[in-house]
Amino acid sequence: MSIDVEVWRAQARELGRDHGKAAASWVIDGNTDHEHIARMVRMFDEGDPALEQYLPGYPNLSGEWADELTPDRLFEQVTGLDAHAEATFNQDAYQTVLEELCGAYEDGVSETFQTECERILRAALPTACPDCGEPISLQPSGWWTHDGMPGDCWRQSMDGPNV
Repeated sequence: MSIDVEVWRAQARELGRDHGKAAASWVIDGNTDHEHIARMVRMFDEGDPALEQYLPGYPNLSGEWADELTPDRLFEQVTGLDAHAEATFNQDAYQTVLEELCGAYEDGVSETFQTECERILRAALPTACPDCGEPISLQPSGWWTHDGMPGDCWRQSMDGPNV
């Protein structure tokens, strides 16, 4: 096993970042209504732990689904080496490198996943009232307002996530 651990760690971290961003892209789709988006943004703002159940699946190394990464697949993808051979003939070094790569991958995912989910949600918040077209904003109270004042067509947007 050649000693390229720092390069491999950087590659695993970048792969984790890429997977975190890709998974976050599923946070909303073209059918997600503005009220649901606003509720999720408010949950982010409040640090509500229940938010996690409304986010897409967090990338991991479980291999739960076909062709998903496992620690061995991550090792092979990043190093280009055969995981079985390395584990058989150089077990201690293999385990050390495997732990480093898995940690770097998970760090990359955690650096990007929730941040990207929040960025996507905030970018999708409407800037105009869907009823009248007037400029609106989401207030900390959870109400849509027209320039800071409730308008004739304002709506409460915080009844709880629609799932």
